[in-house]
Amino acid sequence: MLAAYLMVLGIFNSVTLVSANNSLRGVIHERALKLLKPIGRAEMEREIQKTVKKISEDKEIAEISSEESFEFDENGLKRYLKQVITEIKK
Repeated sequence: MLAAYLMVLGIFNSVTLVSANNSLRGVIHERALKLLKPIGRAEMEREIQKTVKKISEDKEIAEISSEESFEFDENGLKRYLKQVITEIKK
């Protein structure tokens, strides 16, 4: 009788620990996502800005890709970059 009681008590304790472990894992996952999501977004924005800057500095590639040469307007380029970032966030 005592062995059966100890066995049930052991199973109960195991279930309790597994349940607490799953809850803890869920909380850690939520907190990690809240932390990592903005970091990932900022990194993506930085990469986009770096790419756009490289393209704007290399006018020769832009002239080859279009038959007419054109000047990059810095304000227009910034507006376009903001528009791209807004689309990515959606």
